[in-house]
Amino acid sequence: MIKGSILNNAPQSLLSQLGQQTALDNVGAAIYLKDRDGLYVYVNESVRELFNLPLEDIIGKDDSVFFDLAASSELKDNDARVMDNAQVYEQEERNVVQSTGEERFYWTVKTPVFDDAGSVIGICGISTDITERRLAEQELRYLNVIVEQSSTIMYLALAVDGAPRIYTSGNVIRFGYTVEDCKGGKFRFPDFIHEDDRGRVLDGVELMLASGEDLLESEYRLIAADGRVCHVLDRTLAIRDEAGSVTHWQGAITDVTDRWEAEQAMKRSEALLAAQADELASAREEVKKLRVEINQARRQDAVAEILESEDFARLAEKAAELRARNSET
Repeated sequence: MIKGSILNNAPQSLLSQLGQQTALDNVGAAIYLKDRDGLYVYVNESVRELFNLPLEDIIGKDDSVFFDLAASSELKDNDARVMDNAQVYEQEERNVVQSTGEERFYWTVKTPVFDDAGSVIGICGISTDITERRLAEQELRYLNVIVEQSSTIMYLALAVDGAPRIYTSGNVIRFGYTVEDCKGGKFRFPDFIHEDDRGRVLDGVELMLASGEDLLESEYRLIAADGRVCHVLDRTLAIRDEAGSVTHWQGAITDVTDRWEAEQAMKRSEALLAAQADELASAREEVKKLRVEINQARRQDAVAEILESEDFARLAEKAAELRARNSET
């Protein structure tokens, strides 16, 4: 509870109860004092920097000068609640700066200020800027949405036997497992790897550790909770401590089953086309042979036709006569 005359010599009253001006300017939070009408009667340096104005251009003005109240409606509502109920309120506030349109988030504590008679004459506020944290949280939520809708499962695991999961993205459900299953050890490395691929993957891990490499890419078959066989690409990054020892595994498991099935279908199509090409080549050879035989048959038929014709018979008779005459002479 803060007591004093907020309307008469307010800055000095505030400073006497909250500390010296220098201390208030170095708190790292916005500290301000408003009267019953919401007019500023004191602000520290953080507030002056936010508004980019000197003290004299702030004192005596209300929030409508500095904030877009249409976008920051809870600001005045919270002030009124503190003064009407004479209670301390602590909560997050979203403010939009009028001059720049910049959106800022604050964790704000607002305390009623009382006069000597116990009447509320204003409020004292301390607002800590949490914009960076808030934006980081929003970005993380957006990233989580993207991850949850993707075919890639993100994970962080301890580099100990079984690689227990510290974090697993919720889209692990595509393999029939829940986040709780992963924490409880049901989604345990290397148990979820197909037994025919397990040795190859473990050999790859050992080779990576022996070579000092930090990144391993493995493609293998993963056994889903319902027994389905899924083809995945696992990219694992080794996180090391200062001594170079691996402490954690950070990775992404991407479901590539659709790609694998498409590749298999393409291979089958290529094999079918190759077989059809061989059959076509063989058929062409057969056609060539048939053409040769047909041409030969046509020539034989033509010769036979000539031999059987009347013209050929007359020519034969004349040839015989000529041979006879030649023999007489």
